[in-house]
Amino acid sequence: MSIWQCQAKGTWGPFDPECPADFTPCFEDTFIRLIPAVFLLLAGLPRLARLARQESIRHPVGVVALIAVSIASLLHDRQGSKHGFFHHVGLEFLAAIVEIVTLVFALVLTVVENKKNYLSSNVLLVYWLLFICSSAVKLRTLTFGCPLSILGEKRDLQITTGLLVGKITDALLVFILECFRKDAGVQLGDDSFEKCPEDDANIFSIASFHWVTGLMRKGYAKPLTMDDLWGLRKEDQSKNVSNTFAAAWENELKKKHPSLLKALAEAFGKPFYIAGVWKMANDILGFMQPVLLREMLRFVMSYKTDDPQPLYRGYTIAVLMFICSLAQTTVLHQYFHLCFRTGMHIRAGLVTAIYQKSLRLSNSARQEFTVGEIVNHMSIDAQRVQDLVSYLHVVWSGLFQIGIALYLLFDTMSWAIFAGVAIMILTIPLNARLSVFMKNFQQQQMKNKDTRIKLMNEILNGIRVIKLYAWEGTFLQKVLTVRNDHELATMKKIGYLSAVQSFTWACTPFMVSLATFTVYAMVLKKPMTTDIVFPSISLFNLLQFPLAMFPSVISSSIEAYVALGRVYKFLTSAEVDPNAVIVENRRSSSGQDASDKYSLLVTDASYSWYKDAEPVISNINIAIKKDCLLSVIGRVGSGKSSLIAALCGDLERVSGEVRIRGSVAFVPQQAWIMNDTLRANILFGNRYDPHFYQKTIEACCLQQDFDMLLGGDMTEIGERGINLSGGQKARISLARAVYARADIYLFDDPLSAVDAHVGKTIFDKVVGPKGMLAGKTRVFVTHQIQYLSQSPQIMMLRDGKVVEQGNFQELMKKKAEVYQLVSEFGRDADQADEVALEDDSASLVEQDIHLEEDVVERDAFPAEESPLLSSTPRAARRDSIRSSTSVRTLRRPSVASALSRTAAKAPEPKNSALMSEEQMKQGSVSRSVYLAYAKACSYSAVIAYLLSMVLSQSASISTSLWLTHWSSDNDSGKGTNNPMYYIGVYALLGFSYSLLTVFQSIILQVYCGIRSARVLHQDMLHSVLRSPMSFFDTTPMGRILNRFSKDQSTIDEVLPRSFSGYSRTLFQVISVLVVVTMSTPSFIIIILPFSFVYLWLQRYFLSTSREIRRLDSVSRSPVFAHFQETLGGISTISAYRQQQRFIDGNEHRLDQNLRAFYPGIAGNRWLAFRLECLSSVIIFGSAFLSVVSLARHVAVDPGLVGLSLSYALN
Repeated sequence: MSIWQCQAKGTWGPFDPECPADFTPCFEDTFIRLIPAVFLLLAGLPRLARLARQESIRHPVGVVALIAVSIASLLHDRQGSKHGFFHHVGLEFLAAIVEIVTLVFALVLTVVENKKNYLSSNVLLVYWLLFICSSAVKLRTLTFGCPLSILGEKRDLQITTGLLVGKITDALLVFILECFRKDAGVQLGDDSFEKCPEDDANIFSIASFHWVTGLMRKGYAKPLTMDDLWGLRKEDQSKNVSNTFAAAWENELKKKHPSLLKALAEAFGKPFYIAGVWKMANDILGFMQPVLLREMLRFVMSYKTDDPQPLYRGYTIAVLMFICSLAQTTVLHQYFHLCFRTGMHIRAGLVTAIYQKSLRLSNSARQEFTVGEIVNHMSIDAQRVQDLVSYLHVVWSGLFQIGIALYLLFDTMSWAIFAGVAIMILTIPLNARLSVFMKNFQQQQMKNKDTRIKLMNEILNGIRVIKLYAWEGTFLQKVLTVRNDHELATMKKIGYLSAVQSFTWACTPFMVSLATFTVYAMVLKKPMTTDIVFPSISLFNLLQFPLAMFPSVISSSIEAYVALGRVYKFLTSAEVDPNAVIVENRRSSSGQDASDKYSLLVTDASYSWYKDAEPVISNINIAIKKDCLLSVIGRVGSGKSSLIAALCGDLERVSGEVRIRGSVAFVPQQAWIMNDTLRANILFGNRYDPHFYQKTIEACCLQQDFDMLLGGDMTEIGERGINLSGGQKARISLARAVYARADIYLFDDPLSAVDAHVGKTIFDKVVGPKGMLAGKTRVFVTHQIQYLSQSPQIMMLRDGKVVEQGNFQELMKKKAEVYQLVSEFGRDADQADEVALEDDSASLVEQDIHLEEDVVERDAFPAEESPLLSSTPRAARRDSIRSSTSVRTLRRPSVASALSRTAAKAPEPKNSALMSEEQMKQGSVSRSVYLAYAKACSYSAVIAYLLSMVLSQSASISTSLWLTHWSSDNDSGKGTNNPMYYIGVYALLGFSYSLLTVFQSIILQVYCGIRSARVLHQDMLHSVLRSPMSFFDTTPMGRILNRFSKDQSTIDEVLPRSFSGYSRTLFQVISVLVVVTMSTPSFIIIILPFSFVYLWLQRYFLSTSREIRRLDSVSRSPVFAHFQETLGGISTISAYRQQQRFIDGNEHRLDQNLRAFYPGIAGNRWLAFRLECLSSVIIFGSAFLSVVSLARHVAVDPGLVGLSLSYALN
């Protein structure tokens, strides 16, 4: 007998003609049985090869059940062979042999997995699931399937069935054991946070997002904090994302026409392309539902005839609809998860690239891009590109869905569908024109945002002056002019244009269906029966999704295109010339000590502030050894600061070269202070050395200031050192340079901000020939000529050129430029110093007395802390007064916290923090917040919007009910005589729905959205500008800018769309429940418990989701605050070569934000998967109950079944 011949009774099938509801035994014993074996061999062999290269981590456990499966399978096959199932050598016997071999291989793979991996094996999990399902098919056949005449004797069946049950039970036990993760100890992610559970999740946990459940449970039990969130996966960390994007961008920059979009695709395209595969699978599964719906309706309609279809066919269709819906839900949310994660990577890559680029910008580029523009690049532009990624696949997927829909519609309604295609083609040029208008408006809107953010940045930087002159009202009006007359005016145009787009996209699907139905009924003269109408409606609904999504995708694409263009322009802007300064190590290339060489060598150097501009310094030649002090003098505008900037590498090199050997420390004229503790500002990333640190602060005259602070040097100072005096800033900046222990020091007139007495002390202890830096190379720009006599080298500049150079004695003997300068300013300085001593001392004493009275009155400070005005020399007394007043200035924000007398005597370091932590609400959003937003929108407008939403949904339901009436009349033969009547009513209801849709869009976007944006922004701006200075002293500027940029953008654009989506979805869900219950009254049995499950899921999810959203918002502010701070100190950061440390700081803050953002997108998938699983049950329940009604001989209207299922599928 041939090996391919079926050995058992029957044929290959697959369906048994004698048992219509079952497969043939041959098909079950071969093809179905081989499915798990083939999968394991194809997937298991590569897996085993990978595991063989890994080290063992444990001994194998839990394989007893697997051995039992193998024995049971062997006995089962032996029994089957003995009793005639395949007593001849045939394909069934070979299938049994393959299954036994596969079980042995599964045993081997299980042992190796247990030894070398602590995670569940996805290959084994899928194999055991397929094994159980294939065995269950056979068990069902033996138990409920064909009669004994087909399967064999009763005794043989009992033995075989018992062995099969044992095999399934053992396999189920192995499957359960494999589902659980093996214990591998505590697993930590980045920065010792809890490891992301996604890394350890098995394939079923990933598919259902069960790995998120632990966080949901924790958030339901208590409000979440940052410590409760997982660490980031390695591939999600911003450093790795940044490196990936940087490599791709470098490759693009080598091309003649670099493309930022191509760089993003190269860096992050792989998961995005995989998401496209999931999207295609989702689309295909989505279009299987209308086909199954048509079969279900034909099944129901058959009971109106004399030849009804068998009931098992209806049950099979219901099960297939459920499985199809469940599979569609699974692949859809895998698609969304990959897209959102890719978008997160893109935002992180752009943010880090923008930050790093800002550190390399040339002077000309810094003039081209304002701080507000750069902040917008990070906050708004990067966010818009991220938002687009989530729906970009709709561009091709929409066309794919339209193509499939048209094909299926043609199969259903023949040539009539081309009338609808004509309507779709006619709308293309209209939508293209609308897109051009939208692009122009979006570009104009981004310019308006840049202008407003730039103005806000300037206001916040100068808020102290604005309040001093009471200019709040003036600047309030300036901002409101930009906001109301330009930004909101453009937003109104965008709103009207969006309303027009909404009308076209809402009207297009209806017009397509109307034209198709009209041609089908009027031209082709065919009846609109139930099995034609509702599958077509389902297809039109599927067609409506891409058509409805196209306007928002096009709008988002335009926004992202504009944003990418802006970011591209920034990333390709000019950078600092890397060859402007050549930096070498202290040791020569030969390894010999280079101390006898020059530490600073400038040869014929000419530099300009901008490329192709006139040089600001020309033909400079400097040669300084490592222990030399060069003093640079000159009148105002002579080029002294430009020389220092050139040595720092900030200028454009025209000719010559600057060669530096060793590290550099830079003290600018305007000190840059970080929003951190005093100690952190001085250490500036270096290791803490207590001895040298103490020596440094004493040399820089800071010890007295520190002693009078509550927290000492651990006191946190304000943003940009706003609560420090100019002298204190200068001394901290100087201490930072000293502590850096650099080889070369560049001083840009650092003593101009301190008193003469303090300046002399600092010069003697730090800069001078006997100071701490005596063995270092020092370039000292100064206006204070009293220090020139202690300088071995002096250089005088005029108009950017060296006019004199030499030591002090030589230059004085020449009686040239330096001699005249010293003679003129030396005499004036002596006289001015004496006069200033009297006036300044008196004013300072008076100021300090008033300050002391204010402090004592408000804070009950002990009188012993008042400054001592003893009979000291006048210079010393003036320094004492200024030092005391400066310290008072530093202490005032801390004093404002109403310290007690005891706290003043025993200060705690925790009270030294100046910057307030950003407050985050906990628990549910209060009703007052919703009411405040509704009030900002206008109560009447909100009511009008909701009313229009109710009316539009009513019109939609009425349209569907009318189609039900029309199809039912056609089923009975009543509606074929007057189709124009039915078409006219259908047209009236459809146009009503379209008009109501555009009306609600105008109300929401043009009226509610713009009014709330204006009111909320105006209130926030008014509150901020009227806040006391203590608010600005304790609130980082980046946090405030975040409110006016990212958060305001959310109110302007995201919130109206979110409210529209929420309300539309809510009313659609209510419509579905009403229609399904009305069509199938018994469905109320399913609806009631499901309503409780839905409400419980909502509460369970919201308690976690709210806190994650808040943590996301709060963790964004430090990113912008750090960026804002960095932009103010780029010269200092670059001079100290500290770029990488600040890049790491930015990545750390961004990682903190991503730690809050990623659980948010995963949590949304967790909820959506569960809700759509409930929807799958609703689809199954609706179909199943319809079949049950037919089985119970209850009359069922096919029209109502079609209406119910079409709404459930929607």
